[in-house]
This record gives sequence, structure tokens and C-alpha cells, in this order.
Amino acid sequence: MSASDDIPHKNHHTTSTNEREPTDVAFALSGDRPIESRTQDRLGRSPFALAIAEQILSASPHDGYVVAIMGPWGAGKTSLLNIIAEAMRERDAVVLNFNPWVFSGIEGLVSHFFRELGAQMKGLQTDRLSEIGNALEKYAGVFVPVVGYVPVVGGVAKEVASGAKALGSALAKTPSLEAQRKTIREKLTSLDTRIVVLIDDLDRLRDEEIREIVKLVRVTADFPNVVYVLAFDRFRVEVALGEDRESGRAYLEKIVQVSYDLPKAHPPDIYRLLLTEIDRALERTPHGPFHESEWADIFVHIIRPLFTTPRDVRRYVNALPPIVRVLGMEVALEDILAMEAVRMFEPEVFANLARSTGLLTGGSDGSSEEAREKMAPLVGGGGVNESVLREFFTRIFPHSARHLGGPHYGNGSLKEWRRERRIASPEVLRFYLEHRLPEGATPSAMITAVMAALGDRAELTTLLEALDDGQLESVFDRLEDYEDHFPPETVMPATGALLDQLPRLREGRQGMFDVGANLALTRVVLRLLRRIDDVDERASQVDQLLPTIKTLSAQVELLRVLECHQLAPVERVQAWRMELGRRVSQAPPESLSAERDLGALIELAMTTHPDDDEVRARLQVALDDDGVFVRFLRSGLGERMSRPMGRVAFDVQHTLPWSALVRVVGDEGRLLARISEVQASVNVDALDERAQVAIRTAVKYSDGWRPPEFGRRQADTAATPTPTASGLTRADDQTESISQPDESSREDEDPDAAVDDAGIE
Repeated sequence: MSASDDIPHKNHHTTSTNEREPTDVAFALSGDRPIESRTQDRLGRSPFALAIAEQILSASPHDGYVVAIMGPWGAGKTSLLNIIAEAMRERDAVVLNFNPWVFSGIEGLVSHFFRELGAQMKGLQTDRLSEIGNALEKYAGVFVPVVGYVPVVGGVAKEVASGAKALGSALAKTPSLEAQRKTIREKLTSLDTRIVVLIDDLDRLRDEEIREIVKLVRVTADFPNVVYVLAFDRFRVEVALGEDRESGRAYLEKIVQVSYDLPKAHPPDIYRLLLTEIDRALERTPHGPFHESEWADIFVHIIRPLFTTPRDVRRYVNALPPIVRVLGMEVALEDILAMEAVRMFEPEVFANLARSTGLLTGGSDGSSEEAREKMAPLVGGGGVNESVLREFFTRIFPHSARHLGGPHYGNGSLKEWRRERRIASPEVLRFYLEHRLPEGATPSAMITAVMAALGDRAELTTLLEALDDGQLESVFDRLEDYEDHFPPETVMPATGALLDQLPRLREGRQGMFDVGANLALTRVVLRLLRRIDDVDERASQVDQLLPTIKTLSAQVELLRVLECHQLAPVERVQAWRMELGRRVSQAPPESLSAERDLGALIELAMTTHPDDDEVRARLQVALDDDGVFVRFLRSGLGERMSRPMGRVAFDVQHTLPWSALVRVVGDEGRLLARISEVQASVNVDALDERAQVAIRTAVKYSDGWRPPEFGRRQADTAATPTPTASGLTRADDQTESISQPDESSREDEDPDAAVDDAGIE
């Protein structure tokens, strides 16, 4: 069969990359049910079953007849029995089913056997069969007193034979039983049809129960017109019957007149069954993206080789809907299908995945030699499936391929894997293993919705405003993965909607290598702007966009990106800066006191209008407002973090761009006076925590404290520079500038290149 014949061509519910939305349809597990009719046969076994049925019906009716259907667990023996039974019923044979699972001990076995057969025959509603049924029930009722003659079976064939002889002897010595037995034989001889007794799942019983069933068949196998059809795993039953398998086989051969080995399922039939059942199981289950191009190789090289029996298929597909529903839209469907196959067939390997995430997805995995040593037991853990596992790791975790002699993958691939929600992404693998999103993470369904709304500013704004403030950074981070997929016509609507979220972003730093939330936003803005190739066209669209951005702070962020990355003509940027500075100087105090980056805005106004006394006067008046001055200090607050050697926790030291503040206010004396006035007139405890810290830090500066120059490191500490909310990275007080774009917001032209110690791209 060609590979294309073995690959599912998804129905209406999946396409190359689509996602199924959640529905209200409940999932019902399918049991390990065999097929009931040859019309349901998808493995081509009906001709074999019909041939066996014909053989049974054509056998000599005078003596009993025992047929064995043998095959491993899960191979489809029960399904074959059902097709045989269907064919024989069509020929008017009487088919009875005996379930050995419900009896307890030899007494229960014998009496239950005859009572059950009698009841089933009475239910057939023909006089002759009802008479036989009544006789069998009476036979069962008087059978119990003599079973004590049967010795305890010791687990070997000779003892089974001994027990059978003892039972036969007991029957001969019990006139009532022998008389009834003779009556039953006479009635059975007069039948013009065959009675077929099906005994399935013999191999699932305990050893002693297997021996009792075989003993019962041997004792009753001489009933005329009665055929027993036993279904079992040959190895299991032979071991149970003898001290060794050879003796058990020899005994079994004395009882069974003819045996058939269940044909091994033709692999293409199993594969087609598997694909059909996957499609059926997931037809109404919401799931993430499905990549047809990846699925072809995953199915052929990873999933398909692991399946050999119909039961394998049933066990697998029963597990799929719940796990796919739990993982929802967060994980690519083809990866879930591969992971679940390995989980079922290679549980030891699967259990080791959680301990090897760095090795598999590009995290810390030591040297190349160490990584290869760690990969060896993972790939070799599957024994005969080693080739499958090698394919599994190289296709599902491409980063690990380099440890197996394959290619290397860069950071660009990580973005692609996360965008496509492949388990090769560390974040996606983490979600798969933990079945929950990290705190603050945004569901992929929301990212999909955001991408769809990029061209509609109002709709995009509605989506973003529905998120918690803490989720915005996650959205910005995820959007970077789509930088090559932003349609140029969506750039300006999306940029406007994103920049309008600036007031909601957190301020300050959450760790030594955190550069703040502003950068998460401006990185996306940068990637959006780059999607417009023509510089003049980009500038023309910015002309229209700038006045529509809600806050002056967001406007200055946009200008920083344009200027820093030379995305617009210098003269256009200067004109925008001049206009923005003018608008800052004209803004009322209540508006300025709400601006996130007020320090940068005031300095921008002063530097773009250095000789305009009116502008400076208006700004000084604004700074006389306590609310504006507190926001002015707050916007310049930064953190310098250091970690003493040998410690995990780091120390935080708050700083202000003191020389820049002095420049803006006019002189240090006035700055000191304003700090003192605010400290006296403002209820500091009523302010938010960051404003309180800013005032306390300003008081420290007023008292003469200054932080050590950055770069002067103590022998026992390591420090990192501080990006401030207003765009400042402090080097020393002689070079501070509030409006200067800080190093943390600059990027190399290659967005995947790191530019500082914090690993900022």
C-alpha cells in the first residue's frame, strides 16, 4: 500500500491548519466491543469465519465435536465467533453462549453450565428444544451432590484427566444422573439441527478455572449434535493445563478435534481501521490546529508501526477525546496523536519525557556529549520500537535531532513551533504535561481571535480590553511569533489598538533580567511597522495614526521605535516630535498627571522647544501641581538589582535620574524644594505603592544619597542596569536623559540577535 493510502484525508471537521471550536456534545467512551455481524467486518475475516461455520455444520452429528479458535489477546477472536454464530443461525443452527466468568468453583461451574444451556434452549420457543432445555435444567439440579467426587485439580494435565475420569465415574454411579443423561442424549440424537455452544475468553480465567472449563468440555463433549467452539490464547491455556507447555498442549489436543489460528490482521486493514476510528472519536471534539503536511510523516513513521490488533486501536481511540478536550486549542492535534501513541505503547519512555524537557526543546541540556548520552536511553528504551522512537524524537522534538546526528534548529524555529502550537515549543510541551496554562498566559484561542482582528481597531480593542491586565504581556509575546504573518493593511489599526493598552501595563521590574512591560509592547509595534516596506508610505500612515493614539505616552513610544530603528525619514520624525512637544506643553495638569511616561514627555517638550519661554513656563506651572510632580517622580523611578554571590534572592535598589530631573525643573534648589513641599502636603500613604517608593527615593536623594556608578561592582555582587518607565537606562548622573531611548528598548536589526546581558532581542 502506498503511503497516501495510509494517511487520513480529514473530513469536514479538520483541514490543514484549522481548529475545531468547542461544542456542547458530550463524549461517550466506546467499550472494547467486538463486531456483531460480517457487515461490520473491516478486517476481511468474514470468508474465514464462513468457512469455519460450514465445517462445523457439515461435521458428523453422532458424536460431540470441539473446535478451537486461537489467537493472542485483542486479535479479534470474539468478533470472529460472532460472525461464525451469525452464519450458523442463518442455517438454522442453535447457538448458545456460555459465560464462564460468572461461576465460582467446580460446583457452580457444572450446575451453571447445564442450567444456562437449558434456559437458553427453553427460550427458543420450539417444543423439542424446550423439552431438551427442561431436561438440562433438571440435570443441573441433581448434578451438584456428586461433584464432591471430583478431586482438587493441581494444575497439571494428568490431574485434569484424573478429575474428568472421576466425574465420569460419579455419573455412572448415580442412577438419576445417568438416566437423565441418557434421556438428554436421546433427545439430542433426534434433533435435525446442530447445537453450537460458544465459550469465549477462556484465556482470561485463572489457571484453576481454565482447567475446570476444559474438564467440563471433555466430560460433556460426547453429546450428539452438540459442537463446542472455544476461543482462547493458545500459549496462555497450554501453560495453565500442564506442568509445562508441551504437556498442556498434548492434553489440549486430546480434547480439541480441530483448531484454527486466527489470521493476523493485514496491516493495511488495521491502519484503515485506526484512521477511521480516530476520525470518528474526534469528530465532535474541539481541538487545536492540525497540520496535514506534518501528519503524513507522523502517522507513517511513528503511529502506524505501533498498532497490530483491533484492541490496540480501541484502547487508543478511547483515550483520545478526553485528552484532546483537556488540551483544547493549545496543542497541535498531530502532536497529541503521536504523544498518546507513545504513552500507550512505550509508557517507560513517555514517563521520562517530563524529566527531559530541556534536552528535547532546547533548554539547558549540558554539553553536546552529555546530551547525546542522555538521549541514548530515551531512544533505546523501546526495544523493538527503537526505530519508531528515533522518528518520534526527531519529528516531534526536532531540537533533539542534533543529538541523534540530525540538523540543528535556531531561535526562529522556536517561534514557528510555538505559533503552530507544536510540542517542540517549551511552552506547549509544558502545557501538555501539566494540562494547564501558566498564570497570566493567554489561551491560544484568544491569540487566534486577536490575529483575525488585527485589521479592525475597534474589534481588536474590545478583545484586548476583555483580558486581564496581566495577560497583555502574554499576548504581545505570542504575537511576536506571527511577525511574518502580519498583513500590511493591518499594521496601523493594530498598532493603534496595541499602543492604547500602554496605561494598563505593569511598571517596574519583576526580576534581574526583566526589562519591563513597555518593551514587550514596542517589540510587537516594531515588527508590525516593518511589514510596510516603503518608508514614505509608512510615514504617511503614521501621520494619520499619531493623532488617534489615546495617550501622549503611547505616542512617544511610537516615535522612539520609528527613530531608533530608522523607520521614517529624519525630518518627519523631528516634525512629529515637535508637534508632540507642543501638545505636551498645552495639556492640562489633570491630563499630565495621568501620563505613564510624564518625565519623558516633559523633557521631549523642552528639548524640542529649547528657546520657547512660553513652553517652558507652562511646563513649570504644570510641575507646581502636586499630582503632576508626583507622577513626574514616579515616571523616573527605576530599579537596580544585585545578587550577592552564593545567594538566590536579589537585592533591589530604587533610583531616580537625578541630573535629568534637575535639568527639567531648572535647578537643584527648586527640585529639592518641590520634593519637600510634596512630602509635606501630600498624603503619601494614600498613594499607590510605586508613587510612595518614588517619593521616599526622592527624599533619599534630597538627603545626599547617590547610588554607586553603574559598572562599579562590589567583589561579592553582580548588578544589572535599570530601564525606567520613562525610557532611561542609568549610566551615571552626567549622562542621564529622560527622553533618551534606553538601551533596553533598542534592538539589532536582526530581531533574533541578543544585544545585552539580559538577553533582550
